[in-house]
Amino acid sequence: MVAKVLGFKFVKEMYYLGIKITLRKLVLADFQDLLSHVTDRLNVWGKKSLSLGGRITLINTSLISMQNFLLTHSLVPKRVLYELKKICRRFICTNWMGRKVCIT
Repeated sequence: MVAKVLGFKFVKEMYYLGIKITLRKLVLADFQDLLSHVTDRLNVWGKKSLSLGGRITLINTSLISMQNFLLTHSLVPKRVLYELKKICRRFICTNWMGRKVCIT
């Protein structure tokens, strides 16, 4: 075994720069931490009185870049991207009082 000779520890999964690296195919459950992190961020921002343009700018500058980083370093299931899109749309279409402001 090469790992024993070189003194490396063999692991089946690990996190590197916030991305889960594993020997198996990633599924939606592997991205629950990311989805909850995005939801928590949006809940904090949602309490502020932001215009529609401000909400879109926040999503474009921080959350979209996070998605791009993930997509360049791992194979992300379509369901994860769908959930992220749904969370972002919900954030854009509700105001700080929780009322819907967009017609969907």
